[in-house]
Amino acid sequence: MSLFRLASSFKHLLSPVILLMPLLYSQHQRLEGEHKGKITSLAFSTSGSYLAVASLDGKLSVWSTATGKEVYAVQSGATENVAILSIVWTTPSENQLLCGLANGVVISVHANNQVWQSLPLQSSQF
Repeated sequence: MSLFRLASSFKHLLSPVILLMPLLYSQHQRLEGEHKGKITSLAFSTSGSYLAVASLDGKLSVWSTATGKEVYAVQSGATENVAILSIVWTTPSENQLLCGLANGVVISVHANNQVWQSLPLQSSQF
């Protein structure tokens, strides 16, 4: 008996079994604010205390995961908002984020005694 015949006789045993199970979701918190543009990035702080949300409208907001309340919000530009494409918490700190903007600029957003500031990073030539 050839290997092909042997494999085809056990074909019913080799086919994958697919189980369809319903996905169950429950809402634990609802963020009480909004972004006018589509969300581009989400990042939890290292301890999970905060959730940072960035969007195409240039808004960065930081939320308390315990309360669901917005604790900070900033726009990316002073006169014209630039989309925020990426965000990352600088570990192990929970008071500083780096944001990548659509125009190629990276900004540092940090809290000093709960006062948040955004500062453009200085570029250097390599």
